[in-house]
Amino acid sequence: LRSSLFREDVLNTDYVILQIDTDDSEHINFGINHQDNNNQPLTAEKLIDNIKTRLIVEINSGEQNFYDERADKLIFAISVHSLECWLYAHYNTKSLKKPKITGCYRALEHLCTQKKLANFKKIEKTYHCYDKLSGVFLKRKNIDNVATKDPSFKCFIDNLGALDYD
Repeated sequence: LRSSLFREDVLNTDYVILQIDTDDSEHINFGINHQDNNNQPLTAEKLIDNIKTRLIVEINSGEQNFYDERADKLIFAISVHSLECWLYAHYNTKSLKKPKITGCYRALEHLCTQKKLANFKKIEKTYHCYDKLSGVFLKRKNIDNVATKDPSFKCFIDNLGALDYD
């Protein structure tokens, strides 16, 4: 994010989506805690805000005020704790008391392979597999449904809705 290549990409496109999972954000090289000072889990919104702030610092370390001058071109897609949680929220049809934010890859794999959802024999972290899994988001009703089930997905969708499409 601090590289000249990143800055060139931002300057030469209408928008850049920065997708990051929060599962490793506590790593010493990134340094964002998942708990508050009372050792309570942060809300998805607060964790996303902290991650976004950290990413902006990284962006601006490459060129001072770069983010501030081009914030309208940068879209944050921060999934708590993994992108698979967004997919799981779609493929899981059961009601949950709270959003699933851990173990989503295995839960998604179980749903799709064991229960024969979406005709998947195996879930793999490949372009083809994720392209097929995420194809459901081409329909607005699926986007709206997942936004009601997963707060980090809702934050991403709300950010998209705030864009100026001129």
